[in-house]
Amino acid sequence: MDATISVGGTCDANNRELRITNGYVQVRNTLTDIDPTDRVPGFVKTTELGETVWVLDNRKDTKYASTNVDLATRIGEWNGALRIMNSVTQTKNGPLNLTEEDIHKAARYLVELTRKLPKT
Repeated sequence: MDATISVGGTCDANNRELRITNGYVQVRNTLTDIDPTDRVPGFVKTTELGETVWVLDNRKDTKYASTNVDLATRIGEWNGALRIMNSVTQTKNGPLNLTEEDIHKAARYLVELTRKLPKT
């Protein structure tokens, strides 16, 4: 949250023991690419902290084996994205089992992060 970002950046959350990525947050400054979902179908529009956030909850899609939850927002000139890899993430109490409240918290985090980015 304290790193300086000028054009864009990605931060992966990794499980060092299993050598897998549990998710990532990505931001990019763009005037021309205003769709933070990268035109991927299936995102559902919602609002968190007064900002639009799109959520793609693959846990509800029986066609795909993915249990990722993807979130995207656009605030000012910044596109922000957050992916939570639900099926491969372990907590101290066992496998991650995201709740709807967890997804709302993740959306709020993404909005707060994207709002902190510098205006160009």
